[in-house]
Amino acid sequence: DLDFEFPTNDALGQGFADTLTALRTALNQLAAKKGDAVPYQITAAVSAGQPNYQYLKVTQMNAALDYWNLMAYDYAGSWLNYADNQANLYGGARTGFNTDNAVQWYLANGATASKITLGMPLYGRAFENTDGLGQPYSGIGPGTIEAGVYSYKALPLAGAAVYENTTDVSSYSYDSAKKELVSYDTPNIVKIKTQYINNKGLAGSMFWELSTDKVGGLSLVGTSVGLMGTLDQTQNHINKWDNLRNNFGAGGGGSGTTTAPPSTTTAPGGACSGIAAWGAGVGSPVSKDLSDEVLKYFY
Repeated sequence: DLDFEFPTNDALGQGFADTLTALRTALNQLAAKKGDAVPYQITAAVSAGQPNYQYLKVTQMNAALDYWNLMAYDYAGSWLNYADNQANLYGGARTGFNTDNAVQWYLANGATASKITLGMPLYGRAFENTDGLGQPYSGIGPGTIEAGVYSYKALPLAGAAVYENTTDVSSYSYDSAKKELVSYDTPNIVKIKTQYINNKGLAGSMFWELSTDKVGGLSLVGTSVGLMGTLDQTQNHINKWDNLRNNFGAGGGGSGTTTAPPSTTTAPGGACSGIAAWGAGVGSPVSKDLSDEVLKYFY
């Protein structure tokens, strides 16, 4: 998974697309060399905000990608001077952002519907000393992940009432005594978003990030899975749970088998577990054939 946040001009957008194309070619060559029948997947985490996705070369990227992981959240937060929804499916007149507009843009510009996974937040963004949505605020609270950001499993905060808008498809909690608002997705909102996924023929849902979910009937991941069928449990191609040194050590060579790991792990501290393409201030990184580099690290 490549997470480049974000191309700020055409040159960077083209460089990102060229990187994906080169990586796709190199991984296909590796699969052929190893005789691997299961293809190597490439995914990209992409923005749902027009200022950040406008430079993406969607048609070229779509040919290289197996999935687009649409980060359909963070529409509102501490960078605004008013409180608002952070992951609304529709609406968003104040922020100018909604998820449906982003999905429609990607489809219109060459993305395949069955490759798009719709991202949903497993956290909430807080606004303190506010009278409600669209109103000024002062402070963002301590949070549980970082200042102003609360794990979904900690929400709603004690004393807060929960409000759901099935028109915009958004939800939040509000403590009228403390005047504290937290924008986050509830199970009911995730149900509607998952129905949207099914109706649009999208690939599925993805969440950031799993350690902050609840368990049982209030699990947002479980809620979404229940409306779609199953989790994707495709095995990967790296045997790193078997022998880290053989797979990643200097001069080491892994067996290339695809046996299942003994347990599922997540990146520590909420860190992205994917590959960062290159820094935003750097030009196109495609300066040589990637085949040798891919063989070095994956064979």
